[in-house]
Amino acid sequence: REAADKARDNFIKTFQQKAEPEDIKEIKIEKGTELAAFLLAEGLVESKSDFRRLVKAGAIEMAGQIVKDFDFKISQPGLVKVGKRRFIRVIV
Repeated sequence: REAADKARDNFIKTFQQKAEPEDIKEIKIEKGTELAAFLLAEGLVESKSDFRRLVKAGAIEMAGQIVKDFDFKISQPGLVKVGKRRFIRVIV
C-alpha cells in the first residue's frame, strides 16, 4: 500500500503539477555531445528518424527550452524531456 501511495503521489507531481519526477536517471557526458546520438544510446528515442519527428513536433526539451535544431549539441547540464513521460538528467 505504501509503494502504491508513493507512486500515485509521484504521478500527480509529475503529470498534473508538471514538477520533475523523483527518480530521474542522471548521466555524465562530455560537452558538445550530439543530443540525437545521446538519446538514441540511452533508449529514449527509437531511431534518428524518431528523433527528427519528435523535434518537428516540439516534443523534446533541454533545460526547459524546446529543441528546434536536429544537430543540437549539449553544452550545459539540465533535464532532458522527451515527450510527456521520458526524462533524463544530463551532467556536463
